[in-house]
Amino acid sequence: CYVGLDTAVVAVVGLSDTPRADAQTLVQWLTEQGMQTYMITGDTASAAQYCASEVGIERKNVFANALPQEKIRLIQSLQEEGERVLFLGDGINDAPALAQADVGVSVSQGTDIAMETADVVMVRNDSLLDLATVIDLSRETLKRIKMNFGWALIYNVVGIPVAAGILFPTFHLLLPPELAALAMGCSSTSVVLSSLWLKRYTKPFAVEKKHHRPWRTQQGDNRYEKVDNASEVSSEPDPAPFDDDIGRYVDLKSLQSKRGSRGRATRMKTMAGGDSEDLDS
Repeated sequence: CYVGLDTAVVAVVGLSDTPRADAQTLVQWLTEQGMQTYMITGDTASAAQYCASEVGIERKNVFANALPQEKIRLIQSLQEEGERVLFLGDGINDAPALAQADVGVSVSQGTDIAMETADVVMVRNDSLLDLATVIDLSRETLKRIKMNFGWALIYNVVGIPVAAGILFPTFHLLLPPELAALAMGCSSTSVVLSSLWLKRYTKPFAVEKKHHRPWRTQQGDNRYEKVDNASEVSSEPDPAPFDDDIGRYVDLKSLQSKRGSRGRATRMKTMAGGDSEDLDS
């Protein structure tokens, strides 16, 4: 908007949404994986083009001023070309597109209808890179399923005829029942162990956990002071919780031990207006 004084323009004020810091990294990763990234939004064309240029989405893949039915038509056109579509959205207008897409992804802070319609809901809202984890982990899981299926098929194709005595006419060899049962157990065990290998999965973008607290209390004051250098944070344990009402420190552990040592229980009468009575244990 413009700010004018008399007949002259003295200022220009512009407002725009700032893309998330990790949006560009996610778009770059998707491109490296051979995927095309589209932006379809109900915002104006100028705002959509600006955000797309900031995160690395091609201009031809930006669709602005889109209504819910137009989002569905775009997804349908891509599906008719043989493409598999993953749609990420969190608004009410995104619900029809989430239902039309092959895979719909929403976030936990999205609208209720978007989360109900989506196939996947990302619990964390502070990082878009979790979408890369969703895609990569899904691929690894499907790859492991195919591997287990192929191994079990080959194992049983070879093992069942041997257990049935196919080697007896030629080599006079029979597989004892106990060995056949052991072989079947080994087959199931190998598949389970192969599936458990997914526990060693590593995310495409590993996020380091912060173990320090960037805030500390001032001595004798109830306010907080921000610490710019994390190394300055004291490693000493926190003091006991402070009770403002009675103006003293309360040791919760000592209170619990005293309460437990009394060995008393209180039973409340259920009748209206009834008094409580103490029962010694």
